[in-house]
Amino acid sequence: MFSKRYGLLVVATVFVCATNVRSYVVPNYWCDGLPCAPDPIMHDPDCHYEFVCNRTEGAPQLVVPGTPTIITSASALQCDTCCDACDDEEPPTLKSVCTTSLTFEATRSFTFTFAPGLAASIVTLVRASLETQFAWNRQTTISVSGTVGSEEFPSCQIGRYNLSMTTHKNAQYSVFSAFHWTVQFKDGPSTCATGTTMNKSCYLGYHSYCTGTIWGDVVAKLVDIGPCP
Repeated sequence: MFSKRYGLLVVATVFVCATNVRSYVVPNYWCDGLPCAPDPIMHDPDCHYEFVCNRTEGAPQLVVPGTPTIITSASALQCDTCCDACDDEEPPTLKSVCTTSLTFEATRSFTFTFAPGLAASIVTLVRASLETQFAWNRQTTISVSGTVGSEEFPSCQIGRYNLSMTTHKNAQYSVFSAFHWTVQFKDGPSTCATGTTMNKSCYLGYHSYCTGTIWGDVVAKLVDIGPCP
């Protein structure tokens, strides 16, 4: 940041590094209604400026982590290598291939509450930004196939495999709509400070919310394994 003085008005150039923040001009009543009044400025009477209200949509933040829940495939694979020889004094110690392909399916939905005053185009951007946080490319229905089991399942054992996913139900992300005043040059002699400068940040604002289920990875899982009954 640097600053330089022209007349009695201090001009500041501000660099915003957060690429996931969107800032745009809105009617002044949005700042006035918070309430948030601009700070007075000192300037040459021949230089004319106006206050401009700006709105910024921040990056999504997790505000409710949700309830961890494991969901599983509708079907499972049971591997059973029990036989009469398992009762012998020296039972077999062979390894067997026991695998199959299972399908994992899941559905979810999202519930939104948008901050007041968002234009339709901004609502679309905020909605996509919030949904993306829930993983799986914003999908609400998935069907995934995967191989479960073992290529070296031991003799005289019974085991069960399935596909599972760890989820977080009723998780919630939020985007904060912040406001700030800038000062914009209108007209005046060449000695006036020109351009748009930062004036004041407002501490109040509005939130947009998205509630839904965060999906993790689908994994093949050994549910249980034990000796023959």
